[in-house]
Amino acid sequence: MKENISNIEWSSIREELLQIQQITPAIVDTTIMDICLKDFEIDTAIAYFKFLRGNNYPLNVAVIGKYLRLYYLKRNSLTDVDKTEIIETYNALRQQHTYLDSVTAEHCIVSLCLTDQWEKTFEIMEMIRITTHLGATVYSAIIAAAFRNQKSDIAWKMLLEMTLHRLRPQNVVYTSHLQYCELEKTKINDRIEEMFKFWAEHSIMPHNHIMNAYVNTVTKYGWSVASTTISTTSADDPYMLYATMSSGKNAKFVSLDLMRQHKHSLKDLPLEKEFKKWQCSHQYFVKKKSATSIYIQEPFVYVPTAHKNGDHWHVPYVSDDSTYAETLEFPDKWYCLKCSKNK
Repeated sequence: MKENISNIEWSSIREELLQIQQITPAIVDTTIMDICLKDFEIDTAIAYFKFLRGNNYPLNVAVIGKYLRLYYLKRNSLTDVDKTEIIETYNALRQQHTYLDSVTAEHCIVSLCLTDQWEKTFEIMEMIRITTHLGATVYSAIIAAAFRNQKSDIAWKMLLEMTLHRLRPQNVVYTSHLQYCELEKTKINDRIEEMFKFWAEHSIMPHNHIMNAYVNTVTKYGWSVASTTISTTSADDPYMLYATMSSGKNAKFVSLDLMRQHKHSLKDLPLEKEFKKWQCSHQYFVKKKSATSIYIQEPFVYVPTAHKNGDHWHVPYVSDDSTYAETLEFPDKWYCLKCSKNK
């Protein structure tokens, strides 16, 4: 796409599209911005909106919301001028519209969270709750803003809330948490461990590049780290495994069932966690190895979630974003971290 499109060229493009039958100005404006985004031409899309506003074209809520979202997409390169633009655009929007639809409200939240006016998002958040549930993007944006602004009580409260709604924190949460951890060097160990404890409590396995970011941070402060890959292949005869099953408290069972429905029916998060631990330590899981063979996965010897042993943390991680995938696969990638006593 051509850079630095002039106002005359924008006007020509817009008028040409308006000649198409049954195409409204709002559809044209949204379409042009979407085309810019398709090629990730964020600054071009911003320039088009400013062209519309500068020439007094009518701007509907959808176009304004999409414009605010553009700043979230370029959040890593925002200037103070950009942040002022976000606040002024939002204030102008609210002067015209007391209530916002959930999509526009989300656009406003994620953009405002990049400014010092981020606490205005609490009101917008309640607006969304009227018609729908908060999504992971909204939660993550507010949590990240809270950590950046040293309001950790708000961050942890919302992080717990989103986890209870079975939503996965986005990467921006963890990058902001690490920034928060490094603000006070004397508290970095406690703050890092607070996140590890959260992962342990909620059986979260972070993405590998998030885990790498934590590793890179703690090693700067004297932690020792080792990466481990565990082999989960068993050569045991499955028939022998069947034969060793016995009744009583030490009984094991063989099943293909992940028992999602049973866990869901418990309706109690601590009880669900205890059941999952019991399941992982008692179930032989039958898996298909190829078209003609199967193998038996043994019950786990170790807790398959982040846990602390003495002054060592053992944290599993995954190579993709399937942090909350329901599975009985034992995590084979782990980081073992020893906390520094100097901080």
